[in-house]
Order: sequence, then structure tokens, then C-alpha cells
Amino acid sequence: MVIDVLSQILAGQSIQGSDRSPSSSALEALAVFAQKIQKNESEFKSMGDDALLEKLKAFGVKIDRPALEKLCEKHVSIDAFVTPWVEKAMDTLDDTSDVDSIMLITMELWDRWFPEKPSFARYVGLVEDGYFKMKPEEQVLRAALWKQAYDEMIRLMKKTKIRTLAELDEASEALRCTIHWAESFVILLGRLGDKDDAYNQMRVEVCEEMLELLDCEDERFMRFLRKSLAQSCFKFGAEDTTTRLYKGWLAEDKRWGKGYVAWAKCYESRNDAIGTQIAEQILREGLGVSKVNDRESILRSLANNLKRQNRAKEAALIFNKLKKSPNATTDCDDDSYEGCSCGEPNEDED
Repeated sequence: MVIDVLSQILAGQSIQGSDRSPSSSALEALAVFAQKIQKNESEFKSMGDDALLEKLKAFGVKIDRPALEKLCEKHVSIDAFVTPWVEKAMDTLDDTSDVDSIMLITMELWDRWFPEKPSFARYVGLVEDGYFKMKPEEQVLRAALWKQAYDEMIRLMKKTKIRTLAELDEASEALRCTIHWAESFVILLGRLGDKDDAYNQMRVEVCEEMLELLDCEDERFMRFLRKSLAQSCFKFGAEDTTTRLYKGWLAEDKRWGKGYVAWAKCYESRNDAIGTQIAEQILREGLGVSKVNDRESILRSLANNLKRQNRAKEAALIFNKLKKSPNATTDCDDDSYEGCSCGEPNEDED
């Protein structure tokens, strides 16, 4: 929508396809226009059904509830039927804000009358509200909004037969970062799950559903979901389930080095001697795999593991070996943006 473009411009970003930023006078004009759109959106939410229909009629759009229901049943994109309306009513519209008013009113009626019928506009709006309308400390509220967005995403994918998040991005047109958002949502559930098991359960269900529903053409994202699922199962105390999951995944993907690291981390999170010893066994199993990926990551995790077991000499030998390795890198094994020296979650580095 126009408001999305305006938000980017008002944030100081250059216009797509141009290396020029807008002038201060253009920014002022756009700011006024954006405020008008936001005011209209708030106004439409407070209006009754009949008043909204009359407003559409004033713009040259004649529609009633049964007719709109048929359109919402047939389409998942509001543009599919609003664009023809606008083209027919172009002579009666004053400016671009009228076009956005038609869009906003139709979206409001769709949400109000047919919330069970999935809509790309509703999905995108919920994702954006979670990002931009919530304060940093409002994590629970953000999770609630994003759970609604996730449910809408699943309904959209089932209705349209879309099987990848890349296809979903292309179809939604307004959102081009579904994988990044999905990762942020799963990570958020994990953080909240540290204090409330209900979010851990939600995280398990979300990861299981996406792994089952999606054709994971993005290997890194598939691995991210697997690690998140196993981590939450372990937090529930389902150690046997976690072990079964990792054994199955590593049987399919033997060289997944960071899979061994993540599996070991689950046991290290127990903070007891037995858990640390089991983690060591897992890491050594990974090192025994021919041509395992991210061998340095496994070695670094093993060195830290040995250090925790007060086996400083063994740990020092590995650390010295890593320093001499031409492929040595700095790895972040945390699944959050916080406390990570590289500034990004470990799931981005599979």
C-alpha cells in the first residue's frame, strides 16, 4: 500500500530504483499525506457498517455484504478486486488518498465481516503491527499479534496451495521477509518459553507445522526449525524425544556439524556433570564423521565443554589448534540476538 512506501521514505530511505533521497519539502508533503491516511484508518474503524458502505458509494463503489463475501471467498488479495473498482471510479476520485481510503474501508469490512476468510492484507498488517506498534518491552503482546499472523499465514498457504515462504512473499507483494519474520517469531517464543511453558508448547507446534507444511527449499531455515523444535522439547524435559529427533536428522544429514553442536548444547543446558559428559560424547561423535561441516565449530564447543569439566590442558590443546587453523572463525551459538558478539542469531549460521 501507499502507506508502506511513505513509511520508508519518511524514515529517510531513498526511493527504490533511485539513488536520490527526497527533498525536505517533499518529505513534509509526504508526512502530511501519511498522517491523513493514518487518520482515515482510525476514523474508518470507528464507523458503522452502513456508514462505510455509504463512504464507498461516494467514491463510486457500490457493494453490499453478500457481494463482498463472494469476492473475499474467491480472492486472498484485496488488490484483485479493488484495483478494477478504482479504475472504474477514477473520474470521481480527488487524489491518491481516495484510493487508499477505498482500500482501507474494504480491508476494514473484510476483517469485520469475514475474519475467517484469509487475507494477505490482514497477514501483512499483523506482521507489521508486531514490528512497529509494539514497544521493545511488550514481548507478550508482540507474540500474541504474531501468533495471529502465523495462523493467517498458514490459512493462506493452505487455501492457495503455496508451499514455500518465497512464494508467499511473491504473492503477498507487500512483505518480502517472511523467513526473517518467521525466525524472529520462533526466537521470541523461545525467549518467552524460558518463563512460561505455554510458549514452549506453542513453539513446538509452530515448528512441527512448518516442517510438515513447507517444502523447505531453504536448507538453513529448515535446520533452524529443527534446532528450535529440539530445543523446546528438551526444555520440556523430553530428552528422549530430542535425542530421537537429532539421530533421525543426522542420519539424513550426516555432515551437519552445527546439528551436533546444537544437540550438545541441549544437554549442557542441564548444568550438571552427566549432561556435560553426554554433550562431550555427542561432539566427539560429530568429529568422527568424515568431512563433517563446521568442524571448527564442533572443536570450539568441545574445548569449552572440556573447560567446564576442569580439563584445562585438553581444552588448551584444542584452542591452540583452532588458533593455527586457516579456517578458524568466530561462531555464535546462541539463538538470540542478545549476548552474541557477531550481532546475529546462531540459526543464521547453519
